[in-house]
Amino acid sequence: TVVDAEDRWLSEAWRQLPDKPVERRPLHRETSAAPQGSLDIWVDIVSVQEARLTGSVLRDISLPPPEVFELRLIVYETRYLRREGLIQATDVYFRAALRGYAGDAQPQDSDVHWSVLDGAAAFNWRFIFRITLPLASREALASVCLDIQAWDHALIG
Repeated sequence: TVVDAEDRWLSEAWRQLPDKPVERRPLHRETSAAPQGSLDIWVDIVSVQEARLTGSVLRDISLPPPEVFELRLIVYETRYLRREGLIQATDVYFRAALRGYAGDAQPQDSDVHWSVLDGAAAFNWRFIFRITLPLASREALASVCLDIQAWDHALIG
């Protein structure tokens, strides 16, 4: 992406904005016409005198302090659950776990919907996982996975 700083500096309207707008800029590779991602930026141009008056930091862009949130997964219904073998009805329940997160949370199980004949089961189950954000690094984020599984209680128990 290209940012023309001179074009902005010469624009009186842009210079008068108290807070410069955040722009979403596409990122390109020479080998592809399609964008390879995007970058949210803002451009702030100040004179040397303004920089001296305000110090080296004009805007605090540090991450917010860690805060605890709840990740909620709600299972309402299922459709088209497959039965294996000669089984006429399944006793469906769900298991969910947050993998790769600090201290892998223990898997949680829903209640059981008994005797599902056509693959359709009704639930109103909430899985709740406590998470602290922001994560320490991008690598930590890449390793986190919400694992959701459907099981037959009669087979697994």
